[in-house]
Amino acid sequence: MASGHLQEARADLENVRTAQPRNPRVWLALTEVYAMQNDEPRRKAAALRAVELAHAASGWETSASVRNYLGKVYLANAEFAQAIGEYRAAVRLGPYEESYRFDLAQALLGHEEFGQAADVLEDARKVFSRSAQIELALGVAYYGERRFPEAVNSFLRTIELAPEVAQPYVFLGKMLDQAGDRLPEVERRFAEFQKANPQDPTAYLLQAKAMSAAGEEPAEIDKLLRKSIALNGEGWESHYELGVLLEGKRDYPQAAEELRRSAKLNPGVAATHYHLARVYDRLNRPQDAARERATHEELTAKEKVTAGMEPVR
Repeated sequence: MASGHLQEARADLENVRTAQPRNPRVWLALTEVYAMQNDEPRRKAAALRAVELAHAASGWETSASVRNYLGKVYLANAEFAQAIGEYRAAVRLGPYEESYRFDLAQALLGHEEFGQAADVLEDARKVFSRSAQIELALGVAYYGERRFPEAVNSFLRTIELAPEVAQPYVFLGKMLDQAGDRLPEVERRFAEFQKANPQDPTAYLLQAKAMSAAGEEPAEIDKLLRKSIALNGEGWESHYELGVLLEGKRDYPQAAEELRRSAKLNPGVAATHYHLARVYDRLNRPQDAARERATHEELTAKEKVTAGMEPVR
């Protein structure tokens, strides 16, 4: 949220708080806003008041909605263990409310507790077997655990339940080399998504990546990537994929141009610099190749240090 809008939201909520001083949800919202503004004294005070009001509710210990609310308060207050305890209590008290299970899973995913999140979501799927939300989150948990075949299955199941939702396509696009015998289905789903979203540059990129993974005709992949770039020239990955494709066709000058553009848009991708080094070698530009190779090695070393630590959203 932009700082100006955030300040407006804070002012509005503070006005509501004045009018409704015993409304705990207003205090929770203020806790979140103060956290985003790094206003630590007010965040702590708002969180404390939110908890006090929740505990003042009659029968709060056995109220699933209050326990879920307290989970949100503690999470906003960066008290993870307490938040998980309250979310679990809400699920226990209200096992047939999907949002309680989803909130618990999202909190676990946000703290990279992928195994625990998968356990929660597998149990939730038994109750909410046709929930695209649960299935998508389960795919993310499997992805975080590097359980790629199961992640592929969950993302494809999400697409079956809600083909208009973009996230499962994006995740599948990151793991096409793990799709195995389901790659033809992935390719078909990506083609359907592109057809349904003719103005979405990502849809063309994803279809191109799936076709490339399946070894399809390069000329068709080229057309898709150029369409993606025509719709959004600032997408680094489309330039990268086109550069790699052109490198494979031995069009080294154009490959270098696309890869340079990709590197400019997102300089932190090691693979881009690897391919640039190869292309510069073939263009007889040894100094440029050496520079790109050094950048690739530096970025690869950083990736090894942080492997498995990326937040999954």
